[in-house]
Amino acid sequence: MELAQIKDTLKVQPFRPFTMRLVDGREYFVPHPEFVYIPPSMRHTVLLSNTETGAVTILDAIMIASIPFTENGEQGGAGGAGGDS
Repeated sequence: MELAQIKDTLKVQPFRPFTMRLVDGREYFVPHPEFVYIPPSMRHTVLLSNTETGAVTILDAIMIASIPFTENGEQGGAGGAGGDS
């Protein structure tokens, strides 16, 4: 996935919680845009904060397959709050 698509998703107003689904099936729930950081000096890197533990997961954007929005703002999918960090 292109970083521009991820940035656009984070800018949606009002913000809608979503899940980052990876090509290997892992899922990371994003309840608020502050849980995602895209370093300006890196072209393909996304950092995610785990909503339960605060641990940080570093992902290559190319590994993100889709960004489905949750219907009611709640976590969905197997990865739950933050996935496998």
